[in-house]
Amino acid sequence: MKIICVPLSRGAMSRLDTDTCTDADLLDVQLDAEEFEAVWRSGLFTQANRALALNIDEYEDERILGTVQLAAFSALVSACIEACPEVGALLKVEAQVRTALELDTGVYFFF
Repeated sequence: MKIICVPLSRGAMSRLDTDTCTDADLLDVQLDAEEFEAVWRSGLFTQANRALALNIDEYEDERILGTVQLAAFSALVSACIEACPEVGALLKVEAQVRTALELDTGVYFFF
């Protein structure tokens, strides 16, 4: 199971960094192996790694913080949804990014 997590407040972001979060601090979305593989094949993570200097892969934890990076990632997600509409799991990623932008927090990938 791969988890894409959004802290629901700035305080929750701090607690996430110190591993002291409660369940109420986070909005988690899980991707099963099939969903993860479909998102991976869409090219989203490769594009994000290249464009945003990230290292999202199957065995790494990563995070996207700040309005500029989140907006850039959101644009990449939208482009992948348009190019690969059959990959429903991209909608899960899109929802997490939208929430992070609204709350001014971040998106954390626990792979």
